[in-house]
Formats: sequence, structure tokens, C-alpha cells
Amino acid sequence: MVENASCSTGHVAARNSPPCGCQYDSKSLRRRADIFTYEADRCGLPYVPYKGGFFISIPTQQSAAVCQALEADLVFAGPLAQGVRLGVCSIPEIKMQGLAAIVKKALDRVEGRTDLLAAGK
Repeated sequence: MVENASCSTGHVAARNSPPCGCQYDSKSLRRRADIFTYEADRCGLPYVPYKGGFFISIPTQQSAAVCQALEADLVFAGPLAQGVRLGVCSIPEIKMQGLAAIVKKALDRVEGRTDLLAAGK
């Protein structure tokens, strides 16, 4: 559960959405993360285990290039020293669907991987 996180107006994440109507309640964040991690597992996208919070991290040594590749698909992520940070808090639940495949495609392009299924392996 998210304990000390807050929205841009300073509301602390709680069991229910705060009066400002922001989407930073722990259940909403968990649902979004569950969608992403389920789809990431299905498409073979590595990620740092999600235990709670506003972000999911994807390990890569080429984070700036992956973030740039994601921008072509209108996905805006933050480069880290050893990965890419996706803001679960800023992506609506409906848009989480399919996001893991988009990230996997960008990661594979940047890291020079080919689609093993297309190659018949």
C-alpha cells in the first residue's frame, strides 16, 4: 500500500480518492500496476517487482534511448541510471492495456533484439 505518496496538490494517498478528485488511491494504482505486470509477464518484458507506489521500473542500460523510442508511440517515461521509469500514477487504467507490449517493442528495437516468434523460434 502506498503510505507516504502524494498527488500534485499534496494529498496523501489514502483508501479513497481525496476531495480534489485525483487518482492517487492505492487501489487504483494497484489495478494499473496489475494490468501492466500481467501483460509484461505475457510478452516477456522484464520489470522490477512492483510492491507499491507511483512508478514501475524497466531495467535497461540504454534508458535514454528507450525513452526516446517510446516518445514515438506517445509514451513518456523517465530515464534512470539502470532503467526506465513509468508513472503508473499518470496513466489512466484503460491506457495501461497494451502498454507493456509497446515498451517491449521499444526496448527490443533499442537493444537490437528481434522477434523470436516471427523468426519461428
